[in-house]
Amino acid sequence: MLRHAFSHLTDHRPAGRASLRLATALVAVCLGAAAPAATLSPGRLAGFTDQFTPRPKGPDYELRMAAYRGETLRTELVIRRHGDWTRVERREGGGLRVQRIHGPTGVIVERDDSAGAATGSLSIRAPDGAPSPGIDYESRKTKRKWKAAGQKCDIWEVYRGADQGYTTFTRLGCITRDGIEVARWTTGRTGADLGERMTGFYLWRGKVPEADVRPPAAALDLPGWLGAEKAPAAGAPADYEVVLKAAGVADTVTIRRHGAWTSTETANADGSRDLFSDRDDGVTVSARIGVSGAPESYTARRGPKPTAAPEVRLPQPAQTVLGLTCEWFDAMPYAADAGRHECRTADGIVLVIRKFSRGEAETLTATTVSRRPLATADLLPPSWLLDLTRWGVTD
Repeated sequence: MLRHAFSHLTDHRPAGRASLRLATALVAVCLGAAAPAATLSPGRLAGFTDQFTPRPKGPDYELRMAAYRGETLRTELVIRRHGDWTRVERREGGGLRVQRIHGPTGVIVERDDSAGAATGSLSIRAPDGAPSPGIDYESRKTKRKWKAAGQKCDIWEVYRGADQGYTTFTRLGCITRDGIEVARWTTGRTGADLGERMTGFYLWRGKVPEADVRPPAAALDLPGWLGAEKAPAAGAPADYEVVLKAAGVADTVTIRRHGAWTSTETANADGSRDLFSDRDDGVTVSARIGVSGAPESYTARRGPKPTAAPEVRLPQPAQTVLGLTCEWFDAMPYAADAGRHECRTADGIVLVIRKFSRGEAETLTATTVSRRPLATADLLPPSWLLDLTRWGVTD
C-alpha cells in the first residue's frame, strides 16, 4: 500500500489563473511529503515506497514481478538494487514510471515521461516525519513459507492497519534467506486478498552497476526537463511582484509574474514555505520547505495547455490599494464549497483576495507592489531543492 503524504499549499494566483489551473495545483499539492527521517524502519519504508527490506544491507540483484487479474497482466515491475539504492520500473496500463528509492531515508526520485513530451513529471518525495496513525509498522516473520521466482521464502507480516484493537488489513511479503522480497500482497480482516498479488517470476543475483540504479544527473535536470524558455510575446504584461497579508496574521503571500510564468510563495508564521509556479502551457512546479529549512516535497509536472476559463466580473465598486485601482472578479465561479474573489488592476495585478470556505472568510491585502524586471529563476523554487544531500542522502 503506497502512501503519499499531503502538504498544504495556499493558492493566491492572479488574473484568472487560479481558476484556470486550480485542479492542476491541487494535484501538485497532493504529492507533498514531510521531511525525511534519518533512518526508516523496514515497515515504514514499505508503507511509503512499497519496498520491504528487513535488513539494511543485502546483495545486488534484479527481480521481475507481475500481477495478473485472470489471464490479464495488470502490473509488471523490474527491480534492481545496488547498495542503498533501489530502482523500480513499473509498467501499468501502458505507462512506465521509474522510481529510485534511497533505502535509509525513504527518499524517492521519480520520473514519468511515458506519454511523451506533452506530459510527464519529475518529483522528489519523502515519508512523513512521524508514523501514520492507525498503522502498526512492526514487522515480524511468521512460521509460514512459500515459493516465488524459484526461491523458497519466509512469509512476513510487514505492517498492518489497526482500529480499536482490530486488525483491518495486513501487508504481507515473502522474503528469501538473503532478504529479497519475491512476493507481496495484502489481506483484509477475514484473511481474503485485497487486490492482486505481486509475484516474482525471475530473480538474478549479481553485481548491478551503480549507474543503473542511482539517480543520474539528467533525472534531476529541471532546466532540461522544462525545455527552452520562450521570450515574452509582444504586448505581454510587464513583470511584477506583490506582497499580500491578512490582518492579524503573520503569514505573507508573494505573487510574481514574468513572461509565461506566474508564481505564489506563502511564508507561513511557523517559518515554513509553500511555493507554486505555473507556466501558461500547462507546466507547474511546486515545493514545500519545512520549519527547519529542510525540503519536504518537490514536484514538476507537464500537462496539456489549460483551457481559459471565462472572466466573471463582479458587480462591486472598484477599490484603491496603494494608489492603484482594481476591479473585482470571481476567480472560482464554479466551486460549490469554496469561493475566491480577486480585485485586479487593469494589467492583472491582484491587490486584494477574499477567500470563503465552510463559513469562514479571510481577506488578504497588498502591502507592497513592485514592477521591477524579474527572471524565470525568481519564479521557480530554489535550485538547491534538487540537491539530494539536502534531503539527507549522504552516500
